[in-house]
Amino acid sequence: MAIDNNWEVEIEKINSEVKLCKAKLDTIENNHLFHIQKDIDRLNKILWVIGVMVFSQLLYVVRDVIL
Repeated sequence: MAIDNNWEVEIEKINSEVKLCKAKLDTIENNHLFHIQKDIDRLNKILWVIGVMVFSQLLYVVRDVIL
């Protein structure tokens, strides 16, 4: 009887840990991934701006070489 009660306590501890892991995973999926995606989008825009600036400088150099 005491052994069964000990198993039930251990099972309840594991169940509570699983619930906590599920809650943390839900927080990561719903909150953190949104912010990471937003940061990646911002970096992507910055890279496009830098790329356009470098390309325009290249066109300026090519124009000076031709003329």
